[in-house]
Parts: sequence; structure tokens; C-alpha cells
Amino acid sequence: GANVDCAQEQVESVRSALLPANTNLARSTIRAPFSGTVGISQVRLRALVNPGTTLLNTLYSTSPIAVEFQVNEKDITKFTQLQSSHSSSDLSLVLPNGSTYEGKGTITTIDRAVDPATGTIKVRATFPNNANELRAGMNITMNVSTTSATEEVVVPYKAVFEQLGVFNLYTVNDSSKAEIRQVKLGIKAGDKIVIKEGVKDGEKIVVDGAMNVQNGVKVVDAAVAAQQAAKGAPQGK
Repeated sequence: GANVDCAQEQVESVRSALLPANTNLARSTIRAPFSGTVGISQVRLRALVNPGTTLLNTLYSTSPIAVEFQVNEKDITKFTQLQSSHSSSDLSLVLPNGSTYEGKGTITTIDRAVDPATGTIKVRATFPNNANELRAGMNITMNVSTTSATEEVVVPYKAVFEQLGVFNLYTVNDSSKAEIRQVKLGIKAGDKIVIKEGVKDGEKIVVDGAMNVQNGVKVVDAAVAAQQAAKGAPQGK
């Protein structure tokens, strides 16, 4: 009778409410799109979060892991050949503690364009990382046996500053006066950068406080550190 019909309507109503409840329950379980490692949680248990705005955690792919570094535009052909050959015997890593990483890598991606400011292009290699020795954000040294190292002028990166798209640094002349010098940059290795043009081996440069120096001002070592631009063969990172 009427009571049965009413009860059936109540059942259907409850079933209708159950469907979105089950959907919300399923969405409460976060499933990673790939295997990896999560970092330290950014929120505490029972903390209030907002969809799309609250970062809960970050997932990192650990094996294989990508290593990115810059190479000179003159070496693009060599790295393109390495990418085509899928060779893993020419790429090796040195860890921050100075030890050599056992795994060998392969070139997987070469960026689409050269950075006109530095004359370099970004290259990505992948390495096996089953023991999780390599971590996201780690600074390591990449060795590529097929590239010939040549001596180039290297200066601290903080000595270089940019003005209207042009890179400059200050040299110190024999009269201890600062002279602004336009330079062409090469690859960056750690806190150093290669100077392709603009500074010669042995010239003194202003390292600290370059933005506070003016052209022609006398430089005093006690106020501004001036050091020799050193020659070396930096290794890409």
C-alpha cells in the first residue's frame, strides 16, 4: 500500500545520496600517477585544506632519475650523436662527497633552442637510481668522456651582472680603478662561469659588491674583493 510505496521512495532517496558519498570517499585516497618517493608532508593530520590550493606533498620519480646540464653550442653535434647511439659508456657522475657514481647514463633530451645570452643549450640525461643515491635537487658533476676539455677563463658567477640584456663585469686596471667590461658567457659550473670573450687570463676583476661599483672609481681591496680570473676546464652540471 501507501506505506510500502513511501518506504521504497525513502530507499531510493538514500541510494541516490549514497552514490556521491562513495565517489567522495574514493577521491579521498590519493593515487600517484607514477612510482616514486614522497617528501615530508606539508600539512598535519586533521588540518584544514582547500582543493587546488593546498600543497599536501611532492612526489619524485627516483629511478630512473634525470640529470640536467648545460653544454656549449659547439658541442651540440657530439651530444646529438650520443643521443642517437644511446651510449651509456660516456656519461658518468661524481657525487657531492667526491665519489664516482656507479651507474651510467644516456642522453634522453636536448632542448629545442640555444640560450643566446650564454651560447649554451640544456641537455637531459637519465641514470638508474635503484639504491636511491641520487636525490632531486642534488648538485653533481657530470663527466662526458667524448668532449675535449679546453682551458678557458673562469670567474665567480656573482661577479657578473646584467644590464639591458648585456652581461658585464668590472675589471681592475693598473691604477686600481674599476672598468666596466662587456663579456660573453659560456657554461656555468657550480658558482663559477666561463667567460668566452671580454676578460683575459690574469686580469683582476671585482667579485663582491659589483652592483655598488661605478666605472672609473678606485677600488680598495678592503672594500671590494678583487681576484684573479683563473684558467680552468669546468665540468658541466
